[in-house]
Amino acid sequence: MKRSRPDEAKAKAGGKQTTGRVLLAEGDLVLSDMYQTALEDDGWSVEVVHDGSSAVDRAIESPPDVFLLNTAPGLEARDLLERIRDHPPTRGLAVILLANSGDDPSLQLVEDLEVLAVVVKSRSSRQDLSKTIRRLLESRGRAAEESGQAS
Repeated sequence: MKRSRPDEAKAKAGGKQTTGRVLLAEGDLVLSDMYQTALEDDGWSVEVVHDGSSAVDRAIESPPDVFLLNTAPGLEARDLLERIRDHPPTRGLAVILLANSGDDPSLQLVEDLEVLAVVVKSRSSRQDLSKTIRRLLESRGRAAEESGQAS
């Protein structure tokens, strides 16, 4: 399991304060390194796990600001997310799925398990992943504020 410490992410980001914490579940070492580097370059503190069991354990032990789920050997995405949603500290965790295409079967999880978004993997998504995460989290925060004001 590859882990990044916040001070490493800060150093990689040119000394800038970290944007937030990301937990990335990715079974492919090359892809995980690529996503981790891209996000850390934009100031995110990134922890990478390579299997479903580790993803669940880390999310529950230390809930990140956002959980990026691509592939996690050992657990299907649905099972992994159900386990995370079963724990109060991670019930509302912001989850973004990284999908291979717009026809990916994981798209059903968006509604079923309150996934924030599905990002279809492509060269542009890797380059803009940090912006996409920020935009989605800001939108989620605004929606929460608006629903809180409506109560």
